Amino acid sequence: MYDATRNFKLVLRPCGWQARLTATTHTICEIHRYVHERSGRKNSWWFRRRVPLDLIALIGQNEWRFTLKAHNRDNAVAEAIPYLARTNETIELARRGEWPPITDEQGELIAYKCAVTRKGGMSASP
Repeated sequence: MYDATRNFKLVLRPCGWQARLTATTHTICEIHRYVHERSGRKNSWWFRRRVPLDLIALIGQNEWRFTLKAHNRDNAVAEAIPYLARTNETIELARRGEWPPITDEQGELIAYKCAVTRKGGMSASP
């Protein structure tokens, strides 16, 4: 099962707590790279992460930056976890070719246009 808040695949085994501990440790270690104190502002933090170079054109921005409401680093790290999950998910979707995501209505419209084009192409052939 995939857990976006931890960016790992959890394999349930008899010692499942070890997998959770490893994933939590990995998330905490990774997130410290992206939580920064805002320059010129005491006790003000933000989550800042660069978009991978190969995905900048597809995602349409160079970095993600979110202001955090926390007033100390520990709380800022805890508050930043959903932003890490969201950016990890965006990167994963982009690498799979599923970015930007589309709504169900947009998907139905694309399928309809594809079906109409195929029918039109079939009847036009001799």
